[in-house]
Amino acid sequence: MNDSPLSRRRFLGVAGGVAAWLVAAPPDLFASSAETAQAYKVLTTEQAAAFDAFAAQVIPSELGSPGAREANVTRFADNGLAGFAKAQRPEFEKALAALSAHAGATPFATMTSARQIEVMRDFDKANHGAFETLRAPVIAGMFANPSYGGNAGKVGWKLLGFEDRFFWQAPFGYYDQPAEAKRRD
Repeated sequence: MNDSPLSRRRFLGVAGGVAAWLVAAPPDLFASSAETAQAYKVLTTEQAAAFDAFAAQVIPSELGSPGAREANVTRFADNGLAGFAKAQRPEFEKALAALSAHAGATPFATMTSARQIEVMRDFDKANHGAFETLRAPVIAGMFANPSYGGNAGKVGWKLLGFEDRFFWQAPFGYYDQPAEAKRRD
């Protein structure tokens, strides 16, 4: 019975070791290999890490429900700042710098979740405009059409229960019925 190269006991030992390592792993370990291999277009690594941590607190992954990280919100924001939201880039970078300054000596991305929430609450009270500058792309990236780079796997739409049918068949309602049907009503 123990002739198998992968016995039950060995499998459990290996699985336990991997599980212990993964529990202690940094959050960026779970980023997709395509995302980590490709550099950001406009965000620095530090900016991307801070924004990703911020986004993960705004829309967290809880109880098996996807959050901002699963929706690729950081990649969405980076793509947007390089393209359609280019004019907002200075304000976005200023807001990220304000968040980092508010966090103090410890980088925001490396703080514990509880400490990040504390910093974000204080930051919102002290600089609500900057807070909203960062929060808006999180929400947009979570629920936008996936063709824009966010809402990966349509996780935001699934979270809302949105049925993504881009083709609807008439009649859509009273206004779309034939004229004779309208006269009967």
